[in-house]
Amino acid sequence: MQARTLILLAVAVVAALAATMLLERKSGPDSVTTGGGLLYPTLTANLNSIDRLELTRGDQQIRLEKSDSGWVVEQKSGYPADSGKIRQLLLRLSEARILEAKTTNPELYPRLAVAEPDAAEGAGTLLEIAAPADVRLIVGDLDGRAGGTYVRRAGESQSYLVDTEIDTGGTPLDWLDRTIMDIDSASVREVRIGHADGETLTLLRVGGQMVVAGVPADRELSAPGSTQPVARLLSALRLDDVIPIGEFDVADPETTVDVHLDDGRKITVRAWRRDNERWMTFDVALAPPVETESAAPEVPAGNETGEDDESGDEPETVRADPETVAEQDAFLAGWAYRVPVHKYDQAVRRMEDLLKPVTD
Repeated sequence: MQARTLILLAVAVVAALAATMLLERKSGPDSVTTGGGLLYPTLTANLNSIDRLELTRGDQQIRLEKSDSGWVVEQKSGYPADSGKIRQLLLRLSEARILEAKTTNPELYPRLAVAEPDAAEGAGTLLEIAAPADVRLIVGDLDGRAGGTYVRRAGESQSYLVDTEIDTGGTPLDWLDRTIMDIDSASVREVRIGHADGETLTLLRVGGQMVVAGVPADRELSAPGSTQPVARLLSALRLDDVIPIGEFDVADPETTVDVHLDDGRKITVRAWRRDNERWMTFDVALAPPVETESAAPEVPAGNETGEDDESGDEPETVRADPETVAEQDAFLAGWAYRVPVHKYDQAVRRMEDLLKPVTD
């Protein structure tokens, strides 16, 4: 009888241990409960009504608002936001499906980075969208294996793994529209770089080539295509930061660059070196139509750029619309832009930078 009782007690203990382990597993971050439903079933129907997003983590707060001209970043003085990135965030959020229910234990939230946004450890990012969308979601770490994201609806204890990557960025800069302008170098007709010390470097397009004006007779370009970095100054030009022009000291630029385009626009670039940062401002104007074309200068010996010299008549270029130019100037003139070093270097080239060194 004693043996039977001991056996029954042993079975009971084993069963209790098994139950305890199962409960711990279900409450832990590696729970495998299968979901499949949408995280926010009604969000798709409300996407068009969304005009404000708020992202909070610790002391960092980002507010994105839809203005008459599009999405803007409030913390960057209302500068345009990357609307494509915002659209992607909203679509992914509306389509997010629950893969697994994860922990409900607050002590385990830090493992998934779904703790409260002001938590000392494992804080998530609180994403808020007002009614009727009515989203309050704490977004945590990405799961590289599943290609998903750990999340927890604010005010609920249950956390989840959803089937999509939800990118909440880190700072207001992450949400800016980084493109300042992107002008094809083939449309650049002339570039004049004026340095503070009085030196001027002029590049002219002759046929399909950009040539340097005033190259000494006994000198030549350092390499074919050495003028192209200057011609590409306004190509794929992106910002690293931006501030209102009123907050920037515009005195004493290192260079002033006038870029003349085929469509009649003149874009004036001013460049500053401020400690380890590089800054630019931009003005846009529409130059008067050229009544008579002056004879194209010949390409000096040693000035070839390696580009094809196109023959025949160039296609007629449509002049830029004055109203559009005025709008572009009104916008750009309101800001000072921190730019990548390599773009700054393109704006401060000197004659000597483009020529072969003098040899004895």
